[in-house]
Amino acid sequence: MTEFKLILRYLKLILSNWVLRIVFLLDLAGAATTYLQKLNIPYWTYLCLLIIGLIWSGYSIYKNSAPKIIIDKPKQDETSFNFPTVGNEYFRINMKSYITNFGLQSGSIEYIKLKFINVNDIEDEFVLKEIGISGEEGQLSKDKYFPIFPTGQDEKRFKFPMIVEPNTILPFYLGIDISLVAVYGNEEEIRRKVGWLKHVRLELEYKIKDSFGIETTLIPFKIDLRTLPEVLDKAIKTNKAFDETF
Repeated sequence: MTEFKLILRYLKLILSNWVLRIVFLLDLAGAATTYLQKLNIPYWTYLCLLIIGLIWSGYSIYKNSAPKIIIDKPKQDETSFNFPTVGNEYFRINMKSYITNFGLQSGSIEYIKLKFINVNDIEDEFVLKEIGISGEEGQLSKDKYFPIFPTGQDEKRFKFPMIVEPNTILPFYLGIDISLVAVYGNEEEIRRKVGWLKHVRLELEYKIKDSFGIETTLIPFKIDLRTLPEVLDKAIKTNKAFDETF
């Protein structure tokens, strides 16, 4: 039953392909012209056009649906936040993603970039600057913990181009810092600004090279920040306990 459904789906995709539709229309036009004007066009001409259309549409479906290297956008349930510094002047978004290659051939990832776009869907850069919110360049790590020093932890860093073997599922981690400008040490201002944040919009960009050629993909996505005030409260309590201890 499953095979029958797959065959029906494949036939539906072929019949909906624009190449096959154009070839079918050309066949009809040619047949009508031959019949009405008594032109001597060999029947195999129409048959060849139809075969070419079938092969072309089948290849188009294969190319668009064949497995290739894909990087998943981070999911909310695999995202966490923290305030790395005592002053809480910025917070870090820690995310998990996956690189997959279910194709039959190896390919390479030329680069992966994570960029800050905006918060609360505010697109005006001047407004964002006045509010005092900015994003740093994203970081990548093969391990959950990001390398702090440039040497000694190189195995955790990504080096591009990176070869991705067939039948691969590779988890990796992304991190990006969001600055709360001009609120250093002002607990009330930090709480107000963090409480105002609803979500942050980010963009994941990557470039791959495989048997289909070179392709650059942009994936916009949002991260919900409504749990951020709770994370800030814990960070403030931890910092105060640390100060009291020392």
